[in-house]
Amino acid sequence: MPIPLFLIVPDRRLIRAIHVADEQHQFEITRFRSLQHALEKGNTDKNSPRLLIVQWNSEDILKELAQNKSFNPIPYSSRLIVYYPELSQKTPAEGEEIRFALLQLKIITVFSQLRELPSVLDIAQHYANRFTTPQKQWTQIIDDTLPWKK
Repeated sequence: MPIPLFLIVPDRRLIRAIHVADEQHQFEITRFRSLQHALEKGNTDKNSPRLLIVQWNSEDILKELAQNKSFNPIPYSSRLIVYYPELSQKTPAEGEEIRFALLQLKIITVFSQLRELPSVLDIAQHYANRFTTPQKQWTQIIDDTLPWKK
């Protein structure tokens, strides 16, 4: 079963990069134009974890930080990954300041280059696997692992 992955991106470049990096086709990508619309769509399906990758520039980050002074911008059931291509143009001190501010918003991770995408997708897969419900009852899973069942 593919993992739903919501993307809020201005163009298809990141989508193409994810398709290339996702060799095992583990993610089902849905593109949105706004974060609010993606969150509304994600709230309709309560069973699946909502993983969102949003591409922000400096203006978007400043706007988001200004609007969310309580550091709780998205529901707990949704998790956000930020693709910030301009980060590599910042000084190391500025970059760490931006990363820290974004992590205060309960963002899973921040990345700035498409070559980081495989590790970001591993993080997304790990997060999604944490919240999958087992198909069998826990007693059946334990029973199946007993040595005499092999």
